[in-house]
Amino acid sequence: TGEIVNLRSGPGTAFDLVGTANLGQNFELRARNAQGDWWQVCCVNDQPGWVSGELASVENADALPIADAEVSVPAAATPTP
Repeated sequence: TGEIVNLRSGPGTAFDLVGTANLGQNFELRARNAQGDWWQVCCVNDQPGWVSGELASVENADALPIADAEVSVPAAATPTP
């Protein structure tokens, strides 16, 4: 729904950026996270990506599977003194 939307490697802004989507671009839905606020789409630069539900218009998503539980937030970087 935004002019340019970031697509992530996992369901959250802490995950790496895998690409972007332009307003009106369509993707195949693959899964959703357990909270139902991020959608996994196919494909961006030949890999799946995640988009925030606040930034996407989704249709016919009731039957989508919940993504594997092993998708977890990456560990925060530890600063080096």
